[in-house]
Amino acid sequence: MLAIGCKADMTFKKDTHDLGPLGMRVHNQQWTRDVVATLYKQVFHLPLQASLAYGWIASSVGVVASIVRALLIDKVGPKPWYSTAFFIATVSLLALAWIGTASAVQVLIFATAAYAIRSVSADTTT
Repeated sequence: MLAIGCKADMTFKKDTHDLGPLGMRVHNQQWTRDVVATLYKQVFHLPLQASLAYGWIASSVGVVASIVRALLIDKVGPKPWYSTAFFIATVSLLALAWIGTASAVQVLIFATAAYAIRSVSADTTT
């Protein structure tokens, strides 16, 4: 285990997929829901309920994408699947960078798409 200190008492495995902010090991869905809700509330000044709803949408889309991956990856094959997934995630984030983050809905659409694609490309080592 390669220990990297993010704070005085925090260490984590470098090759772990489920790292949250500052290297804390947390569940990906929980991290996404909490961090995204905070982002929407603090940056876009959305009400708490709307912020939580946007975080829930991102998590739900990630779960659906993982289920789709589980059902289709054997039919498509892993190389084309992951190549397409990373291409779509890149296009989604580049589109968000191009149009800017003028509204929370734009971030919801493009960042959630990239997160969902990241969800379908996770766990390649298992």
